[in-house]
Amino acid sequence: MTNGIIHFTPERSADLIETINAATADWPHCCPIDANLLTYWQTSRPEYRPKSILMHYTGGRCMGILHGEQHSDTAHIHLLALRPDPDAAETGLTLVREWERLARQRHLHRIVSPTWRASLFYCGYILGNEPYHPHWAVSATDAYLRAGFRISHPALILTCDLPRPKDVQERSPAGYEIIEVTPSLERAAQPFGFHAIHNGAKAAHCYARLYPHLLCAPGGKPTGQIGNVTTEPDHRNRGLARIMVAMSLLRLTEMGAGQVLIATGLDNEPALRAYERCGFQRRHFIMEWSKLLK
Repeated sequence: MTNGIIHFTPERSADLIETINAATADWPHCCPIDANLLTYWQTSRPEYRPKSILMHYTGGRCMGILHGEQHSDTAHIHLLALRPDPDAAETGLTLVREWERLARQRHLHRIVSPTWRASLFYCGYILGNEPYHPHWAVSATDAYLRAGFRISHPALILTCDLPRPKDVQERSPAGYEIIEVTPSLERAAQPFGFHAIHNGAKAAHCYARLYPHLLCAPGGKPTGQIGNVTTEPDHRNRGLARIMVAMSLLRLTEMGAGQVLIATGLDNEPALRAYERCGFQRRHFIMEWSKLLK
């Protein structure tokens, strides 16, 4: 009977899938993983290292997963997934401490969980383009706190239900043209984007996507997501981001989305105001954890 921590091997794929799906079953805006995702890691992600996935067994049953990666001088934790269980926080703490031990052994300087690199592996929303540790993962949160991690980069998920009341189409500011662009393909998503052009150069951009498999919007409709949205410093306060976000909402409505998600920092007041003017409401607190290794 297997007990304690072991490294992932392909023979344990079913345990990995079952454990992650059990841990994230009640996470809003999260899609279950399957064997196709593991095949994607093996064939399309050169940074994939099976031994960077730790599995914690109790009584022969996998109770927790820590999916990590070493990148530069930093140890990443892409996902800490713990089954609902009275001892889940203890399981998480054991996994985090083992990952810290391995990081120190490799003379790494920092552990962070998670960062945008998690989106290289997982698809969906929380397991996707906004890969922050969600506040509702309370057992994992407890493990991070007990392991001495600090909260950083606090951010919010905002949501907007579709369709919205009929939009009043805003014109681009004088001297700017907004064009549609085709972003890179994304696994399990249908992406699109807009650029604001000024004097032949990009002044701002807005990318968005529909998750046709993520049927958690009102009425069982698909969920959309907007991000990232960026305006160059010399072109801010002209409404470019707001106009492109409104265009993205209209496009997602046409694609059949019932709800759209967006994330931004708690201290990013201009972005919060712009999104709320577009109909978004603040819904979920999201965070990132980090620890310096001295």
